[in-house]
Amino acid sequence: MKIDPGKVYNMPLVAGALFEIADRPRYAYEHVENLILQYESDPDAIQEVLPECYQVGKEPIVTLAFSHNDGVEFIAGRGYRIATVMVAARFEGQVDHEEGNYIVVMFEDDTLPIIGGREHLGVPKIFADISPIKTLPE
Repeated sequence: MKIDPGKVYNMPLVAGALFEIADRPRYAYEHVENLILQYESDPDAIQEVLPECYQVGKEPIVTLAFSHNDGVEFIAGRGYRIATVMVAARFEGQVDHEEGNYIVVMFEDDTLPIIGGREHLGVPKIFADISPIKTLPE
């Protein structure tokens, strides 16, 4: 099967392309609040959570990202929360060479975005009860 990089696919890939990237639908979010924490970790510990085809990135950074999303168009204006664990990684293939964040796990508190992201796109999502981000008074 040949994958066209100009098209968007769902899982399973053999179902074919959904649409051209340029024609993708718009998924509006009215309000998004993020809290992102990063820390340097032991490179060996990061390598333990990466598939064999990946190596630890130039800097052994773990990123914890919390997001509160409201007014999300594709779930009828409702909101949901996400807690993501990512590690710095790189891929050195025969053709492709990429460096960025590898998503180890993404916790979400709404099943619709979980199903859409995990079953259709292959994102490692699971359900969790996530408390709202609290802002401390100034």
